[in-house]
Amino acid sequence: MFNTLETYAQTGKAAAEAMNKKDAGLYDHHKRWFSKALALENEEDKKAVRAAYDAGYTQHRHVPRPLPFA
Repeated sequence: MFNTLETYAQTGKAAAEAMNKKDAGLYDHHKRWFSKALALENEEDKKAVRAAYDAGYTQHRHVPRPLPFA
């Protein structure tokens, strides 16, 4: 494994924070970095790497929920 799972989780967190700020350019930067790093990983490590990135992303992504009509 080239990078630690913590690095991939931090990249997912950074991508989520960029989306929270509606910064598509920064999100794209982090997503491209992750895609390139994932391509360098061994096949047996890719599942764990993807899970670490996804966990970091979902923990920090805040999607606004619309309020129901009253």
